[in-house]
Amino acid sequence: LFDSLYVASVEGVLYSRYPQSVNPAKDVYGGDREYFRQTLAQDHALISAPLVSRVTSAPVLVFSQPVWRGSRIVAVLGGTLRLSNRELLEGMVETSETDDASLVVVSDATGRILAHPDPRQVMRWLTDEPRLTGAFADWSSMGSPVEPMGLRLTQEGAVVSAAGVPGPDWVVWRARPESE
Repeated sequence: LFDSLYVASVEGVLYSRYPQSVNPAKDVYGGDREYFRQTLAQDHALISAPLVSRVTSAPVLVFSQPVWRGSRIVAVLGGTLRLSNRELLEGMVETSETDDASLVVVSDATGRILAHPDPRQVMRWLTDEPRLTGAFADWSSMGSPVEPMGLRLTQEGAVVSAAGVPGPDWVVWRARPESE
């Protein structure tokens, strides 16, 4: 599942990473990353917001988990998932041969695209996706809810729904032409 794994001290200094062959000469410090600080502060696993890897320069999500010894956190275990590989979300956004008119996109709670049928759209904003700009504006005017029950949103010429994924606060967007 993961493109790389690491173990870091609570200060953010890497103890170990796999694969080591990925930019081995590059010193990597993670203590200044928001997800890292949140992992330590919240004492539980989390999924980062999309960010650019300092090792590969690729857009990634980081899954992090505090490592406990007794009653204190002594390290952070992390795994990165390259969004361009789409391993985690691949089946959701692919269009089938019989349903190529529909669009499925996954974004974070701010509207940054995490998965799209066109991988070049990853890390761009929903405002850049013409088939969802009206729906995104409608959703934003509602306060950008990450609603698991789903919402019907306004988009000219299309039927658009969005449903939230609690936990990572992702939103799955689905659009179909209104004529269908």
